[in-house]
Amino acid sequence: MTLPPSAAADAIERVLLDGLDPETDPPRSILPVPAGDLLLMPAALSGHVGVKIAGVAPANPAIGLPRITGTYLLLDGPTLRPLAVLDGMALTALRTPAVSAVAVRRLAVPDAAHLLLFGTGPQAYGHLDALLAERPLTRLTVVARRPEPAEALAEYARSLGLTAALGTANAAADADIVVCCTTARVPLFDGGSIPDHATPDRLDERTRTRPADVRPSVRRTRR
Repeated sequence: MTLPPSAAADAIERVLLDGLDPETDPPRSILPVPAGDLLLMPAALSGHVGVKIAGVAPANPAIGLPRITGTYLLLDGPTLRPLAVLDGMALTALRTPAVSAVAVRRLAVPDAAHLLLFGTGPQAYGHLDALLAERPLTRLTVVARRPEPAEALAEYARSLGLTAALGTANAAADADIVVCCTTARVPLFDGGSIPDHATPDRLDERTRTRPADVRPSVRRTRR
């Protein structure tokens, strides 16, 4: 059974409204290993404890493997007995877009129509699905380094009824929602170029070199 994007967003919104504060989670750890980085991302509530273990192996794509892998271990809170082992990447593909969807639900203008997406990986597809469930999107602009995956994402958007095209960062000037699904180390667009009503969103895989995909002006002025 697959949880629809809107249901995942509902679940995230519900626990946040019930008082969950991610800032109170135990600290995350980034451990260097020969192949890359090992990320440990714990969380704890009274009833349950969990930790996602993610591996970031930059050389994997060259041998046909995903750059990021992951497993989630869920434990009973009072006893710390293991309860379940989940596919961490499948969970991330659902949960991360759901968090963005809640932000868009609360912050984006009701008639947001133009989505600007940086990146073409699984998170880009997941965010397109999740945000389409929250706003009446009609147009997608994809910005990516390689045209083939960018065109594949655009074609997927067209299959959902959107007008979609490849573009550049200049498309931020008339975007309603801007999502950075990349691990870029340099700014992707100038924060001053997006309209005042636009909602920006960036992902962070929390590797040792932190992403810098939007200029600081966005973080200062866009909430």
